[in-house]
Amino acid sequence: MSNWPRLAVGTVQPTADHLPMLWALCEVIRRRGIQPQVFHSQSNFRDAVGGDVICGVRARYLDSWLMSPELCGESFMHGAQGSDLAIVAGRYPSAVAAGGGSGTKPSGGSLVDVCDWLDLAALVVVDVAQLTPCRLPVLPATASGLLLDGVAPDELAHWATMLESLWGIPVLGALPPGPGLKAKLHDCKARVTTPCALCEQLGDHLAASLRVDRLLQLAGRPALTRRASWLFRAGNKLDGLRVAVAYDEAFNHYFPDVLDVLELQGAEVQDFSPLHDDKLPDACDVIYLGGGRLAAFAPDLARNSCLPVALRDHVRQGKRIYAEGDGLAYLCQQVQLSGAAYAMAGVLPAVAVAQQDLSPPEPVEITLAQHHWLGSGGSKLRGYRTGEWDIRRLASLASFVAERDRSLDLVGYHNAAGSRLALNFAAQPQFLQRFASGRRPHVDTIPVR
Repeated sequence: MSNWPRLAVGTVQPTADHLPMLWALCEVIRRRGIQPQVFHSQSNFRDAVGGDVICGVRARYLDSWLMSPELCGESFMHGAQGSDLAIVAGRYPSAVAAGGGSGTKPSGGSLVDVCDWLDLAALVVVDVAQLTPCRLPVLPATASGLLLDGVAPDELAHWATMLESLWGIPVLGALPPGPGLKAKLHDCKARVTTPCALCEQLGDHLAASLRVDRLLQLAGRPALTRRASWLFRAGNKLDGLRVAVAYDEAFNHYFPDVLDVLELQGAEVQDFSPLHDDKLPDACDVIYLGGGRLAAFAPDLARNSCLPVALRDHVRQGKRIYAEGDGLAYLCQQVQLSGAAYAMAGVLPAVAVAQQDLSPPEPVEITLAQHHWLGSGGSKLRGYRTGEWDIRRLASLASFVAERDRSLDLVGYHNAAGSRLALNFAAQPQFLQRFASGRRPHVDTIPVR
């Protein structure tokens, strides 16, 4: 039995941003000596600001679209170890009351499902500037408290009295109007402002009004029952496997559960830097390139001409590379950004063209066209696709996807595979085993489609 204080934080307003409140909340409770652990309710990196490090702790990921209730519970209990309060963040389905407007349900993983599966106290972030008279948002049925955004200190009593009477749940705290907050969050992505500095500023704003004791009372929940699972138990399924993970300023988007399971099952995980290193870790079997911020570092990556040679040699030896998002773009012959072209690793015969697509990540399911080292033919992979990169294939680039309209979502050349989807392999254990199982060099012969 595991009895972690736990709650959910999200908004029902489609254009509201829950991140400033989440960061402020984490900072205030950290100052009280309470260590938070944040989980996002979808396995994508849409909210990965500043490397997704909040109050010094890396966020983790749950997802009801990818996970069963049992696996979600296992992932939650594994990730919450060492914390004093677990916070699951995301968006609740939105709807509008009293005006006949229809709401939209977020696609992919549902915060409401996770609240149900993990018995979370549901806190709702409400941006008062977006409230319209007689058209209030509809809150989740399990909503337990309100966190208000955009409230001047001298107006808090007014808003608390009105909204508590309308919705029948307490207001727990408020952030003042802050037009610069979103700009500062953007600065975190560009590393102009550090996440810790922004957390402190937001915490200062929230500290005066947050009812911490009431919040912790709501977060006290009955114990969860731990279920037996091999996934987060020490084992030897991957003894002797060496996995090299690209990790630096340009590549840092990884699902922590994936890296945890690799090490728990005996794999040796080493990091390297495509920005700074001129060679790969010694005797690595699998290279793993995640997403990140390639666009900001493309000129620097292009200047490192040594590591691409090592990557190409790795493939020539019949060894494996898996890359996704910015990692996929890096494996291409070049990337094109705002009219400028930069030479990349040259592992894949393709060109990656940066897009200005800021739409939310799309949940996508693909079917493997035939046998591949990632999985058997006909098996299905789920992940979230962004529109950041357009992949323009050259003659010998292979597609591994059965769906014609998604043929560029998973591509490759020999044993190098690149995905436009963010794939949480720990949520699909059968693929995690395949992803990291091969130690002997071999070459898959998959025809160009």
